[in-house]
Amino acid sequence: MSLVQLQAQGSPDPIERLMEDLSRAMEHLQELKERFGDARPGPGQEPARIPAEITHVEREFAVVRAEDGTSGVLSGMDVQWGRIIPNMTRRFSIGERVDGAFEAVPSGGKKYTLLTGPNPWESLSLSHPVGSTLTGTVYSVVDEIGIFVRITDQINGLIPRSQLRTADVWTPGMEIEVRVMDVQPHRRHVTLALAVSIPREARPSAGAGVRLGQRLEGDVVKVAPPEEGSYLLLKVPGRLRPVLLRWSEMTAELRDDLLSGRIGLDVILDVEVVAIDAARDSVLVRDLPEDFVEDAS
Repeated sequence: MSLVQLQAQGSPDPIERLMEDLSRAMEHLQELKERFGDARPGPGQEPARIPAEITHVEREFAVVRAEDGTSGVLSGMDVQWGRIIPNMTRRFSIGERVDGAFEAVPSGGKKYTLLTGPNPWESLSLSHPVGSTLTGTVYSVVDEIGIFVRITDQINGLIPRSQLRTADVWTPGMEIEVRVMDVQPHRRHVTLALAVSIPREARPSAGAGVRLGQRLEGDVVKVAPPEEGSYLLLKVPGRLRPVLLRWSEMTAELRDDLLSGRIGLDVILDVEVVAIDAARDSVLVRDLPEDFVEDAS
């Protein structure tokens, strides 16, 4: 229901309070964007954490209220240090409990933040200047976007898809060397380029126990929903490390199951090996339709 509809209904007092919260939110939401991070207290002045409840959610923000009646606005910039949440309605729901802190803003209202500790973006340009190289860990792989690489405890950088070869196979947890190409704190965005992959001499060969075209039964050991990259990791016979099943290699039925949360750990899937990268000890598989498996048997 929109703010205009609420006003037209002659709402009772609780709704009027909600309307006031929403009005205040719209007034200083742009201010929060422009003042990225400026309203946060300095070191040693971290505000007290006060649990609150989500009372309203819009795309760009949510309204929260504590038990003592204090209300504030939680924007997409105050949820995670690593990124700005683009759609709060997909992240939060009305009635959900959150643990954060209220902070005053110059417009006279209050914002609510889930962020703790110093702002890691303030020192990022010093610790990771443009042109520097570093060792990161693959956090997630999104076929349409690229590879997200964890470069600090709280920040991921992106290697765009255009910078990758289609033959490469990447799996979460893999260590790679990257070069910093661009840092944009106001967008919480770091662009990376692939430098040199980390040698993995101590690893067993990726081809041990599997071969191209081989059909296997795999046990699901990790489920990554769409917001984490849309992939599955499976344990298959003959390998110590899991194999990767990307969104692009899933059947329509399996994609529906992933989107609806019907895939759990230890689910067994029939898969086929479609790519092997021995240097990185990575194996990519595709999901086999049930009728295909039945016909093959």
